[in-house]
Amino acid sequence: MRVAAMVLTLALCGCQDSRFFRTARGFINKPIETGETKEASIAAAARVDQMGRQILSANIFCGIDTGFQTIGNEDPVLFHRGQQSVFISDALVDKCKTDEELAAVLCSELGKMVAEKRNATKMGYADPIMAITLTNSGEAGGITGDQFRLAELAAIEKRTPKKVVDRVLAETTDPRRIAIEMLKTTGIDEGVYPKAEQLLRGSNKNRDIIHQLNGGGSKPEWSN
Repeated sequence: MRVAAMVLTLALCGCQDSRFFRTARGFINKPIETGETKEASIAAAARVDQMGRQILSANIFCGIDTGFQTIGNEDPVLFHRGQQSVFISDALVDKCKTDEELAAVLCSELGKMVAEKRNATKMGYADPIMAITLTNSGEAGGITGDQFRLAELAAIEKRTPKKVVDRVLAETTDPRRIAIEMLKTTGIDEGVYPKAEQLLRGSNKNRDIIHQLNGGGSKPEWSN
């Protein structure tokens, strides 16, 4: 009986392994659908690289060191992948009639990257004095009777009120404010930024190229 059970178990495992490897081969051998692209303009790529390096060299304390990639696409496209790369289509580069406009467009995306990084860092901050509830303190509602600790909390609140802290954190993680500050630090008048916002209003309508280059997963195919 034990021999028969072992044989049946091995047979079932073999079937499962067979199904697993067939599924794995399906994923490995599945063709990747890619959109049609053309070679990016060398002139546009050189222009983006030069301006991008100029912005980053003027904003060395922004905390990012990214690369700039120009893609050949007829639609205006601008997005970033993590903290590693900023992608911009040569069609959008051509829409920027001056280097100031191109700088403002690039800063708009760099501002998003800096904001994302600052938000991620902010999530790791700990309360300088954690609120610890003592359930057996003998006080009403379990409130601690440590008057020294209450005095410390009151001093912190007086020195840096929570509303002020929240407002400062909101300002330092506002992508638009960051982009304008980066633009000014580069030595470009912030008055050009609204022009960049106007150029970007019709951008990123073609999501296929973004999903292709941004590593987005394909839609799952469910079996019955």
